Amino acid sequence: MLPETNQTNNWLINSKNDSKPFRIKLIGDLENPKYKSIYLRPEVTYNLYDGISPGINILNRGLKNRPFTYEIFSQYASNTENLVGSINLKYLVNDEIGKNYSTSYNLQYKTNHYDENLRYHVFFPSISLSFRNSKDLRSNITRTFSFSNYTIKKESNDYDQYLNDYSIYNFGHFYSEIDIIKYLRTSFNTQISKNFGKMNFVFDYRKLLNNNRQFQARFYIGKFLWNKNKDNTYFNYNLSRSADYLFNGNYIGRSEEDGILSQQFIMAGGGFKSFFDNPSTNNFILATNLNFGIWKWFESYLDLGMLKDRNEKSRYFYGTGIRLNLLPDFFELYFPVSSNKGFELSQNNYSKKIRFIISYNLESLGNLFSRRWL
Repeated sequence: MLPETNQTNNWLINSKNDSKPFRIKLIGDLENPKYKSIYLRPEVTYNLYDGISPGINILNRGLKNRPFTYEIFSQYASNTENLVGSINLKYLVNDEIGKNYSTSYNLQYKTNHYDENLRYHVFFPSISLSFRNSKDLRSNITRTFSFSNYTIKKESNDYDQYLNDYSIYNFGHFYSEIDIIKYLRTSFNTQISKNFGKMNFVFDYRKLLNNNRQFQARFYIGKFLWNKNKDNTYFNYNLSRSADYLFNGNYIGRSEEDGILSQQFIMAGGGFKSFFDNPSTNNFILATNLNFGIWKWFESYLDLGMLKDRNEKSRYFYGTGIRLNLLPDFFELYFPVSSNKGFELSQNNYSKKIRFIISYNLESLGNLFSRRWL
């Protein structure tokens, strides 16, 4: 006999409303076929503008995947004294033996504050189709094609309406081959909107060497297809700190231009850790980020990049330093040593040059310890 993996279809409900009773739990668990489970997960987040934001995440997803899942995250923002949060509806179609093993339909909405008393709304439906080698189920190679539409509305003191109310279509292709020793992921995205069109390519490779040191190489190429906003840098490519106009990054102080929160680093765009004057471009960017393990958590890094504005000469940049990799993608520190601005270690206000990665996403931390990369 073969073990039965799906026991939820073995029940016949003989009642007037023909439905299972609901059961509320605080911790995700294996689904009990006698009940419809709803999970309540208390969570607390923080950013500079919302403040400490306690909330309840209501979801129907336990430990096992299911075709339809929902997640409703409602929070109370202590600074603004109102509600923020997100809604995520997902319908998943799985084909265990086919090449197109997974097709996902998503409908998401989120709202928070991106500056003092200024709120943003993001609504983005998406479709993702994932493929793998159906003849070799041990293979870690996956390819995903995605299509999404981001509609962003921002409250703002700026009179440029196209910066406060815009829609962007995104077409993406993602390739990954990930295991404990080797990590390879590439992505190719095309963004199309009313005011600009651009194409981005990212190559990310990591390798754990025999001496237990890690080597990492990232390459980033971005090119505007057209750009009607040449006098505004909001949608531009950036070397060291992305504008994050899709609001995907988990910034603590998203709009801060000085102070410690402006030093938060999220790998995007050129991926540089050093700050530069005029670090953006309205046309073309080429950058590479290299990391090599020195001893335990200590790594060296090298950033190389080129910016090319339309009808302007190319500009070249470099940056070197030390990376303190305490918890990968969760808590890291970057100490710049040398760049186009000279020997940064000997310059004044060096503490303002140090960059940091910090994340309070518990799922990211759980994936780190469980070695779950996908």
